[in-house]
Parts: sequence; C-alpha cells; structure tokens
Amino acid sequence: GVSAFIKRRETIEKAASTHEELHGQKQLFVSDAVDLSAFSSRLETLLNRDYLQELELSQGGYCVSVDLALTGDSCGLAVGHAIGLKAVGKSIVWDEEAKRYTERPAGEEPVIAIDGVLEIVPPKADQIDINVIGDLIELLNTHLGIDVVTADSFQSAALLQRMRKLTNRKGRPVRANVLSVDTTLAPYMAVKQALRDERMSFPNVSKLKKELRELILDDSRQKIDHPPTGSKDLSDAVAASSYISALRYARHVRGAGRAILAGIDTPWRKTRDIQPERPHRRHRR
Repeated sequence: GVSAFIKRRETIEKAASTHEELHGQKQLFVSDAVDLSAFSSRLETLLNRDYLQELELSQGGYCVSVDLALTGDSCGLAVGHAIGLKAVGKSIVWDEEAKRYTERPAGEEPVIAIDGVLEIVPPKADQIDINVIGDLIELLNTHLGIDVVTADSFQSAALLQRMRKLTNRKGRPVRANVLSVDTTLAPYMAVKQALRDERMSFPNVSKLKKELRELILDDSRQKIDHPPTGSKDLSDAVAASSYISALRYARHVRGAGRAILAGIDTPWRKTRDIQPERPHRRHRR
C-alpha cells in the first residue's frame, strides 16, 4: 500500500532548471538554510536584493507558507505566486471531495513560480523562535504584495493571529489561516500534476529536490509521507504555497478547493481553520 509518489523524477529537475533559466542561481533568499537566531536583528541581509527587485515589479499575489517546527526538525518556508495560465491537455487528477481520481478535460491551468525556499534550522540546545519567523514574514510583506500566509496547525495560532493584523502593499488585509498538507492529498496531488504539465518552477535547492524524490503515498492512510530517515519540511511548505496560489488564480474552483478558499477569504473570526471538508452552505459560492 506504500509507493513512490512522484514516479517521473525528471519533472522535478525540469522545474528546477526552468527556474535557473529565468533567474540563474538566484532565489529570494541568499542562503538555502539558516539559523534565524543569528539573524534576528539583521533579517534584511537574508534577502537577495537583485531577485527582490524583480519581484517588487510584479503585481503581487504572493503566498507564504510555513511548515513549523521547534526542535529536532527544521522549519520550512516557501514564497510563491501564480504567473499566468497554460493550456494543458486532458489528464487524470485527484478529486479530494470524492476521494478518487477523475478525468479533467483540456483547458487552462495556473502556472506557479516558487520564488523562495528557506530551511530554518533549530539552534543548538534551543528552540526555533516563531516570533523571528513572524518578523521575517513582516519584512517580506514590506517588499512584496503578500495576499495569504498559511501554516500547519502545530504551534501556529499566535503566528497566524499576528499575520492577520498586517496590510499588504495594496492596502488589503493579509489573509492567514491553517493549512495542513497532512490532512488532505489535494496540495501534493496538485504539485504532482503541475510538474507533469511543466507548470511549476522552484529554486534548485538540493534538499527540496531530495524530499520530492523520496515522497511516498500511503494509500491505506490517504497520506503523503516521507521515509523513516527522511523529511518533508521544505516540500510541505512548497506544496501549500503553490496550491493556494493556484486556487486563488484559477478561473474555476470545484470541490474541496472551495472550502479551502472559503476558509481564507471569509473573515477569519467567522471560520474554522482550513479543512478539506465539504463547505458549509453559507460558504459555497
């Protein structure tokens, strides 16, 4: 009941090479992995100024996703946005609401660019400071048009509450809510299809590519997991960021995607945390 999730490994390399063709070796962050405790008073130095200037000229719509951790595991952070639509042929995709594969007709689907991937490593004999992660996202918000911030449910309540108080460069409130890729197959299924369609690019980060290659699908648990000695900190953040970016850009959103968008776009005090369940009647569009 357990098998490799992404069998066409060449699609992972293609996404990384596409990013390199567009941006060279640069990404939003100057390093792939950092201990934020060493940068708490100089977070600006973590940002690649040349790359950031390219992004500041865009229309915004960025989604920041965080896979939180305190000790032991690293914390993954990804920044992405949709850059357009691409015509794709008929394909077999995952229907989260029906919990089965269905046929999708030919049409146009969002193209997703992951601009920044950062592994936040825990300090020696200490915990990752979630407040500094919040400082980093606030810094990004001063430069970019951040629309959405998501985090998994682990230790995220205070961070998300802080993010909801932000206003982006368009003068709109930043949306923030929980999105756990462990409770729904939809984000990773969307990543897999985007890789097949060559609709996705991300920085050439070795750990991210390794995590994507090693992902396994556990059919009995309906979950995407990693090997016992592996991890998926970065891939979880990338999956969440790309999934939300695509949902907000897509022309037609069906099934479980509606519930997830309802959890983001409805004022947060009136909603529960994002869940892949059938939306309540008042949340349907």
